[in-house]
Amino acid sequence: MLYRIVAELSRRAGLTYAPRLHYVPSRSMNAFSVGSKHNSAIALSDGLVRLLSLRELAGVLAHEISHISSNDLRLHVLADMMTRVTSMLSFFGQALILFYLPMIFFSNVRIPLSFILALIFAPVVSMLLQLALSRTREFDADLAAVGLTNDPRGLATALQKMENYENSIWDILVAPGRKNPHPSILRTHPHTRKRIERLMNLEQGKELEIPGFHDRIVFPERFPEAFHQTGWHWFRPRR
Repeated sequence: MLYRIVAELSRRAGLTYAPRLHYVPSRSMNAFSVGSKHNSAIALSDGLVRLLSLRELAGVLAHEISHISSNDLRLHVLADMMTRVTSMLSFFGQALILFYLPMIFFSNVRIPLSFILALIFAPVVSMLLQLALSRTREFDADLAAVGLTNDPRGLATALQKMENYENSIWDILVAPGRKNPHPSILRTHPHTRKRIERLMNLEQGKELEIPGFHDRIVFPERFPEAFHQTGWHWFRPRR
């Protein structure tokens, strides 16, 4: 059923090739996508496929397919490269100033204060812009996912379950009964509450239109043909 959903969502998103599905044997609830429009994959954790309904999984898959169709991975790679280059130039600029500091001190050369401040704060500003871009693309992927499924509630309930699951682990293992969220400006993803609010504002009472769609899914206990790849254990289910 998941393959049929991915195929239909890929067709709606205009992808020539549907993403490959990979299974991650982890209890965490997580999903991520890699690749481009012509060669992509989506990884789903064990916790995600076992705790979400099929309707909610469809919303998550639509979100990841939206990232793929928008080439978000390439955009994030480019943004990361710009941040790294900015940090490198800032480091070399500060190193040169320190190296020539005695010469500057005993000469009439004056370095504008604005230039020094730019060297110091440029990497910070670049990083904050990269984080802001990531949050914006998450909002856009949510909106695009609703365009593919016509079902904002499916994705909204999936996000709520993922948020509740993460909070429960945090409360039990680290700080029971306490929450200390990161400031919004330092987050790669928007606050889940804001994402859910935006999704619910889009609700029109429609659901994913896929033949044979239902709200139940059964996964086998073990997946065969395990192989090791770039630090992850992937499992391919039999078709």
